[in-house]
Amino acid sequence: MPEPQPPAVQAPVREKATELPHPLPGVPECGHRSLLWSRPRMRLCFPNTSLRSLKKSAMRTPQSALELCERVIRVDRIRNEERNQDMTSIQHGSATQELKGKRALVTGGTRGIGAAIVRRFVEEGAEVLAAARSVPDTVPEGAGYVAADLRTPTGVEEVAAAALERLGGVDVLVHNAGGAGPHASALAISEDEWQDVLNLNLMSAVRLDALVAPGMRERRSGAIVHISSAAAFPPVPQVVHYTSTKAALENYSRGMTAELAPFGVRVNVVTPGRTDTPGGARNREEIALMGEGAIEFPDVPLGRDGLPEDIAEAVLFIVSDRASWIAGGNLVVDGAEFPRR
Repeated sequence: MPEPQPPAVQAPVREKATELPHPLPGVPECGHRSLLWSRPRMRLCFPNTSLRSLKKSAMRTPQSALELCERVIRVDRIRNEERNQDMTSIQHGSATQELKGKRALVTGGTRGIGAAIVRRFVEEGAEVLAAARSVPDTVPEGAGYVAADLRTPTGVEEVAAAALERLGGVDVLVHNAGGAGPHASALAISEDEWQDVLNLNLMSAVRLDALVAPGMRERRSGAIVHISSAAAFPPVPQVVHYTSTKAALENYSRGMTAELAPFGVRVNVVTPGRTDTPGGARNREEIALMGEGAIEFPDVPLGRDGLPEDIAEAVLFIVSDRASWIAGGNLVVDGAEFPRR
């Protein structure tokens, strides 16, 4: 008879980290494996340890895996708390003070988009000087006002001098002054009006940049924003003098970016689409009634006209430290009215 064989001894089965019997508190429903081996998470939590070493460590015992997961959870919670705080700051802008200590000059800053930019900057802690031809009914607390005709070199010099006297310098410069009245046709626009619109929409920015940007360059810090228009490229004969100067402003901005970016000065464009302002509404009504038959403006794909506050929020972002790596850009805020390539 054959001798009885001893029962086979099975090797102990080592529990794997990805096979923990119960979900850990706070672990997302995607499961332990995706939590444990997410490469970005591992690099964040263990910046000086290779992913392979982490895997070997976690596979030793369930306790090792548990410790690893707990650390990832702690980091995730901290990141979520920081993200929630950031979102709260954005939603309740006045609490962030992200422009505190900044000196801002805003042209065309007494009505419509310009006034909204001034208010937003003041809410964020900036010391603001608004420049315009029109005398405002009120100026937001914390903001000053200088009257000047920016179409002339003298007017631009007055604004630059006022900014130096009242603010001591300029950290943020927003060129919002601009506009033009519509005509029955492109050929009906006189040479004098072409020159007037050119001075307001383009040369005012060129002249003011020449006076303010050297101080930014010397300090190796600053943000300049040129307000363009989403109508700069579609063919609209009735306001071709306006759209031509806005297109030139965008090209000029790119050139200034190449000039100033090496010195830490960021130049960007913000391009509003159809915005609910008295001036914009009046121009659209006049254009719609010109020529043979009424001109109909298509609906904005997002279903509404923009608000001055929409544009102000975009300008705030582009001048803030959140956009510190953005220069030479064009932030279009038009509800998809004029898609660009």
